[in-house]
Amino acid sequence: MPHRLLLILATLSALLICRQGSAQYENLNEYLDRMTELKKFTGTVMIATDDKTLFEKATGPATADGVLMNATNSVYRIGSITKSFTSVLILKSVEAGKMSLDDKLSTWHPEVTNADKVTVRQLLSHTSGNASYTDLPDMAEWKYDDNSVADIIIRFRGLKSEFEPGTRFKYSNSNYFLLGSILEKIYEKPYAEITAAMITEPLGMRQTGVDSEANGVELSTGLSPNIDGWKQVPPVHPTVPYAEGALYSSVSDLHTFSAALFGNRIFAKKATLSDMQTPVIGTYALGLFESEVAGEKALAHNGGIDGYSSTWLYFPERGLHIISLSNSMLSD
Repeated sequence: MPHRLLLILATLSALLICRQGSAQYENLNEYLDRMTELKKFTGTVMIATDDKTLFEKATGPATADGVLMNATNSVYRIGSITKSFTSVLILKSVEAGKMSLDDKLSTWHPEVTNADKVTVRQLLSHTSGNASYTDLPDMAEWKYDDNSVADIIIRFRGLKSEFEPGTRFKYSNSNYFLLGSILEKIYEKPYAEITAAMITEPLGMRQTGVDSEANGVELSTGLSPNIDGWKQVPPVHPTVPYAEGALYSSVSDLHTFSAALFGNRIFAKKATLSDMQTPVIGTYALGLFESEVAGEKALAHNGGIDGYSSTWLYFPERGLHIISLSNSMLSD
């Protein structure tokens, strides 16, 4: 965490924080152009304060044939940045008294291994010990198909726990898949509708959601570099990443989310945001990593899903948001 190229980008950006003159951003502009020529990056980048865009650039093709190019308002799958949204939904549900961070998974999914030991907090912090369903050896056989939430949980519910809950950190996509199911059981609505009602619609995020075709949003095509240029990467069906990785968004929408989150305009209580950004074991908190870039603290999450990669960082001491969305997972 994060992706190597995007870490370089973030480092360069952080070094520019105190030197926001046009010459410094011109260097970053040239850097991105060169990375695109080398097929090391294609996508959109934004650097902003809460209320001002400092740098924004789109580069590279939006389709394999190069007929359409990425733009500053292009929309991309954001992979595991989805987890930060799911965490917000869970924490808002806690604030509303619909659940507790200490509730056991067995309340909703007693069939999952160690469900009577695993808590909601441990799911959020990846300290549950649950094995990740995305490591299943047969995943390639069903990841392009429309799957129900129940069907996928059946695939991993009996997997052996990797450690005693609460004793270690290990990133597992199963944790956030289960959190999505918990939300649906509580609200009796699909995850996409819950996300829209509680986050994207109140914030006016019109380029963020699940299942872009149904919502009439056109995504930049997921690409992989080859000797002739770029080739299209087959898209994973959004029902497979679900609440751990199915969202799409744009840099402007993610900036809106980031500014509202860290400006404490999403939660009812300041303590909730504090809980979300406080690491539990290691550097992972509740849907956020605590990182260090260019010697400064950053709160962050990245994402990678077939054909796409993304990084989102917030520097609390500077009030600076950096978002990089790419329609090439293999840009490194």
